Amino acid sequence: MINFSKFTGSLSKGVLKMIIVGVFLVVLVFLGFKAYSYGRLVFSEHGVDEEPGTDILVTIEDGLSNKELAEFLDSYGLVENPTIFRIQLQLYGAKNKIVPGQYTLNTSESGEDIINIITGQVGVTESDESTSNEATTAASKE
Repeated sequence: MINFSKFTGSLSKGVLKMIIVGVFLVVLVFLGFKAYSYGRLVFSEHGVDEEPGTDILVTIEDGLSNKELAEFLDSYGLVENPTIFRIQLQLYGAKNKIVPGQYTLNTSESGEDIINIITGQVGVTESDESTSNEATTAASKE
């Protein structure tokens, strides 16, 4: 005769293992999507708004922590997510390099752009170079 209790016990253990593996895979996929989403936000090249955005004059006080700075910029609508901006501050090495002062920031600027501005690391862009060259050319013609 077939021992049904032994058979059902083995079957229930197998089903339980399959359920555990299935739950583990679902959690793994969920965490993978979350990690991708955060990574995409951290390294995104867009601001809160599409260009041209809105210019906002802000004054950054001395001694603000990264959290306070991120929340401050978020209150003006300059960053999409304060937590992501804090991660960007860490990744771009701007932790203790914020220069206090008054800045005109735009809602279309990315987190990296804002960090470059408030740390004084803004370089000359191609459009700045062409404007500078036009001004030099115009001055030399006069």
